[in-house]
Amino acid sequence: IFLDSPVLRAMGVELSEDRHRAAVLVSSSGLRPCLQLLAGSRAGCARERECRWRDHSGRTLEFCCGDVTETWRTWWQASVVFCSSLCFSAPTMERLADQLDACPRLRWVASLQMLPRSGTFALAAVDRWPMTWQSSRGCAVYIYERLQCFPLGRSLLEEPWASAARQRAEGAEELACE
Repeated sequence: IFLDSPVLRAMGVELSEDRHRAAVLVSSSGLRPCLQLLAGSRAGCARERECRWRDHSGRTLEFCCGDVTETWRTWWQASVVFCSSLCFSAPTMERLADQLDACPRLRWVASLQMLPRSGTFALAAVDRWPMTWQSSRGCAVYIYERLQCFPLGRSLLEEPWASAARQRAEGAEELACE
């Protein structure tokens, strides 16, 4: 994603330490000419839990080793999320669905499993993407789009003063009818 799109920040969260280490090593060796390791990341950061690089235009590439549902505060401001969720348990998918709903800037979610529920997203498409384990036919990817009518902030009807004003108005109507 970092190489193929103009995103400002790309972050990979990997539960497996071996896959995290492999991603860090490939990125640090293959992208060395165009990326600078950021402060807080060490040169041998394949053994670290988090590594961050920045390119010449200010875009960042980050890798985090951990459970995606426990590290979600590191990615909750994302606008697009891809979940390689094929082996996630039902409780993990439910927790992840709640966390995706709570992400204020999130517009699109792509997942290898259907989300168990969502109050803010609708299934927009089911596509087939090539994966290392199934490159010929591809793997089903469920693509969700945030509902346009989902309020990203509190509405006037949710404001405490609006509720109090409505109660006063209803009380005045009852008195007028008596």
